[in-house]
Amino acid sequence: MAVGEYATSSGKRLSIRSMPPELTALIEPYMHQKEYSTGEYLMRQGETAQSIMVISSGVVEVFTTDASGKRQHINKVSAGDVLGEMSLLTGEKRTASVVALSDVKSRLLPAGRFHQIAHQHPELSVVLTQLVADRLAGKGPDVLHGKSLNDYRIVRRLGRGGMSIVYEAVDPDGRLVALKMMSHSLVYDEYARAQFEREAKIIESLDHDNIVRVYGRFAAFHSYFLVMEHCRGANLSEVIKRQGALPAEEIKKLLGQLAQALLNAHQADLVHRDIKPSNVMLTEEGQIKLMDFGLAAPVFDQRLTDEDKHVVGTPRYMAPEQMAGEIVGPAADYFALGGVIYELLSGTPLFNETKLTQLLRRHAEWDLPDLDALPETPGNWCRQLLDQCLQQDPKQRRPELQEVATWAAPVDIRLLSTDQVKSAQGSWEDDTIIE
Repeated sequence: MAVGEYATSSGKRLSIRSMPPELTALIEPYMHQKEYSTGEYLMRQGETAQSIMVISSGVVEVFTTDASGKRQHINKVSAGDVLGEMSLLTGEKRTASVVALSDVKSRLLPAGRFHQIAHQHPELSVVLTQLVADRLAGKGPDVLHGKSLNDYRIVRRLGRGGMSIVYEAVDPDGRLVALKMMSHSLVYDEYARAQFEREAKIIESLDHDNIVRVYGRFAAFHSYFLVMEHCRGANLSEVIKRQGALPAEEIKKLLGQLAQALLNAHQADLVHRDIKPSNVMLTEEGQIKLMDFGLAAPVFDQRLTDEDKHVVGTPRYMAPEQMAGEIVGPAADYFALGGVIYELLSGTPLFNETKLTQLLRRHAEWDLPDLDALPETPGNWCRQLLDQCLQQDPKQRRPELQEVATWAAPVDIRLLSTDQVKSAQGSWEDDTIIE
């Protein structure tokens, strides 16, 4: 059980009624009743999970106590609500206490019996794990704040996306790092687990100043974690939202750094497959960091593409061949790079459509956008680069990235407003998969 455990991101409580009837029928015969008097503790922070509990009658309070002894109210829980499943699933000690506010009756399922049933019926763990994911990614208090996982102390939650949650943490040597945790909703998804593992191996194989680094990985809290380089700044999507179109001279500097990152990845025979402003970070040192290699894949891995069975990426930055589900090479990243350049120049995306059918229609009728209509008319260097990237035929995309890489220079950090200088580690708003 943990902070925020009793309200999902939609605001609904977890109750025995919210579980599929067939799963309820599995556990109810093995539950026994227990009564508590007003003021009596049902569960205590820091103890090992011994059971999962359903309130039959009465009201209880859920609260936490910090190191100084300060008490923080979390929620009130009543009849039908489930308690304790998070600690039971994760194997972690309870991070909140539960005390009776009235006389309470409850039904308990012992931990050993739960695991026995879950082993025979994995769907029980799948359902409860999905609920844990909902709570961790919700808008309530940060469940993992202050916890230590594998000797990494969680400081705060940085952001959340469809496949992962990222936390700021302190490693055993006192260094700030970012912990990227795979969403609990994907723990039983073999494809997602393989993809998460693939991202770790890919970034570990790369060593470049313009690519976010991975320091290690571990399993904990019934999930999987990547230990990543801690970055402070803002991703380019945030910068564009705040600043609008960026000055051409600053675009040229950051493109030089981004080109160096892409060259490094492509020389390792890797295609990123998700180049977009929210996956490119501008640090408070003026450095560009390419992030989120969760969709990256070897250039000629036909087996991987056959297994995927679906189109992955963010629609408005995807090349036509990527949307068609074809095997993609570096040319797909070039097209996405062109989309990023256009957005930096204009302050708006190259494509506003997000539906596959709409985008396919746009690409079928494709023509280069009118660059003279941009807020700042781009120079010849930019026109040429856009023309080289935004070709419909991948064979015609031939940007001179080696030359572009020579433009690399520190970006003016005045593009970062004070409220944007924060820890950021990937994209959290438009991780889109088109089935």
